[in-house]
Amino acid sequence: MLFGWCRAPSGHSGSLFPAWSCTDVQQQEIEEAAPDTNEEVQAPKQPCLDEPLNIAGHWQLFEPLKLGSVTDVQLVVNTQTEEEAVLRTEDKDSEIGGLEREAYLLRKASKCGGKTGLATFFHFGVEADRHVLVTQLLGPSLEQKFEECGRGFSHKTVANIAVQLLYRLECVHDLGVLHRALQPGCVRLGLGADSETLFLTDFTQAKVYKNGNQHIPYKEHGCRRSGSPGFSSVAEHLGAERSRRDDLESLAFMLVYFLRGSLPWETHQDAPSTEEVHADLGEAKRSMDVQQVAAGLRPLEELFLYCRSLWFEASPNYHTLRRKFRKSIAIMESSEGKGMFDWSSVQRDDRFESEATAADDVSTVMTGISSMVPSTWTGWVSAGD
Repeated sequence: MLFGWCRAPSGHSGSLFPAWSCTDVQQQEIEEAAPDTNEEVQAPKQPCLDEPLNIAGHWQLFEPLKLGSVTDVQLVVNTQTEEEAVLRTEDKDSEIGGLEREAYLLRKASKCGGKTGLATFFHFGVEADRHVLVTQLLGPSLEQKFEECGRGFSHKTVANIAVQLLYRLECVHDLGVLHRALQPGCVRLGLGADSETLFLTDFTQAKVYKNGNQHIPYKEHGCRRSGSPGFSSVAEHLGAERSRRDDLESLAFMLVYFLRGSLPWETHQDAPSTEEVHADLGEAKRSMDVQQVAAGLRPLEELFLYCRSLWFEASPNYHTLRRKFRKSIAIMESSEGKGMFDWSSVQRDDRFESEATAADDVSTVMTGISSMVPSTWTGWVSAGD
């Protein structure tokens, strides 16, 4: 019997299941057994194997999931602990090698301890000529919550989102890595006790910006674009090299999106060519009225101005940025109560302050982690990226 790779039946979906395929002899037997009629006789559909493939010996494929833009995603269950997790796969010869990048980052983060706001890493390897990555199962994305709330968040919710994501970006940057593709679908809520914790995900476009003490050099043109155009920094539209300031700028654009319900430059995405789209978007973002797009949220206005003041290799002052948003939150809480997010009826308690303390502790532990970037990852900083 010959074997091939096919999509599995319902309940065992995925491209990692071996499937039956007929030999020429079997096909001839089917045709000879067919009744003598003018009707075309179809060969019976061959079943896929009943036994699912186990990843790393104990992660069993269970069912497909739909998580934003990622299509090759499946639910897996630990056969030893019954813990559910997420499996993502990609061709191991992929030019981008996104899962390998993400596995590298999550491995590093897992060694730092504390609450990083990144998905827990379980396994990375190769199965059937595909990279497989198993990580913590998370809840809905901010984009999904945005839709549930009628495509508009309150100023307090946006400020709380800003505080948590400034922690996440600081954590990632301390690992010597840029996210480079920040958008609402990349931020997910946790489950259970972490239901009000935001997790930063999808590091398939990530890039090491610092190897030891050496920062990647600035390039004005010719760098590959990686983010969603609406949330990309001005530098990305120009084809310039990105740095930490660009992740912060993408965060600022995302906060504008949550406040206004849409981005002011969405109409500029209708240009006839990709280069014209980027030229129009870059100009729209450069010439925007910062005070107007911030919609009355003063810390957001200051975030935009701060991003534009940073030089390429500068290390952002995440603490000061968070403090500005926290002051705004405190003022709003005096009149609106202490609920953290619009979609949650749970009152904010001491967990918020506990997370702040824990995240600062993690940041301290991570200081100097970027020097741990192995030489084998220098491909991340190639000129074409």
